Amino acid sequence: MSCVAYAATYDSTKPVTLVVAGYSYRRDNMKEDTMKREAPVVKKVSPKTYAEQNAISTMTVYRMLRRGEIQGAVKLGSQWRIPVDA
Repeated sequence: MSCVAYAATYDSTKPVTLVVAGYSYRRDNMKEDTMKREAPVVKKVSPKTYAEQNAISTMTVYRMLRRGEIQGAVKLGSQWRIPVDA
């Protein structure tokens, strides 16, 4: 991955948005030092719901999750979440 930097004049009255690795960071003019991360919102479902939507057993879904076969699935603590469009 390459990193490109651009130099430009800064206008403090306009918000500044940086895009890095698919995520956008917006500089809030009211607080000069803060950057807010705005990640894309993706609806996620539980393995049970995913199994019902795809007419497969819940155990098959957990097996697929352990093998890394479902793209975009994340484990939050002890619970899995799967993107709806996976």
